[in-house]
Amino acid sequence: MAGGSGALYVKVGVLLYVIGAAVAVVESGFFIGAAAASGDGGLTLAITMLAVQGGVESLAVGATFLGFAIIGVAILYQLSICKDGLCKRKAVRSTRPRN
Repeated sequence: MAGGSGALYVKVGVLLYVIGAAVAVVESGFFIGAAAASGDGGLTLAITMLAVQGGVESLAVGATFLGFAIIGVAILYQLSICKDGLCKRKAVRSTRPRN
C-alpha cells in the first residue's frame, strides 16, 4: 500500500490502533491500582478507580476498532474503488497558446 491511493488512510488507521494499544496499557494500570487500593482498605478509591478504568477501557477499544475499520476502508478504497487509475485527477490543459 506504500504510495498508493489508500496509503494515507492506512497511516491514520495505524496511528489510531497504536493510540488504542497505549491507552489499553493505562487501563490495566487503573485496574491494578484499584486492586491495591481495596487491599489497603480504601474501598471508595477502589470503586472510583474501577469506574475510571471502565471509561478508559471503552476509549481504548473504540480507538482500536476504529483504527481497524479505517485500515479496512483504505484497503477497499485502493483495491476496488481506485482500480485502473479511476481516482487520479486528470490534468487540465490550458487553451492559451504558448509563446
